Amino acid sequence: MILNNVFFLRIKSNNSSRKKYTFLEAVRVTMPVLRTNFFRSSFYKKMVGYVASYKNELFSEYFGIKKVRVLTVIKSDERIENIIRGYKNV
Repeated sequence: MILNNVFFLRIKSNNSSRKKYTFLEAVRVTMPVLRTNFFRSSFYKKMVGYVASYKNELFSEYFGIKKVRVLTVIKSDERIENIIRGYKNV
């Protein structure tokens, strides 16, 4: 899995602070939502990778963090609808 970017927000409260890690995924029109061949890249495969990494505690093992967020940037409403429609068919 190749990440687009990663950043963290420092949250301060009651004289303490903590980091909230976020992985950035920019969904381009060139990346298909789903493919019949799972071994080829797709947005769905990337999301499966994030879920599997979380369940297998790989974020903790490789980055030393337990929880992450995935911020998905999508350029158009039409693309969002295509992703939603694709996930309903899985």
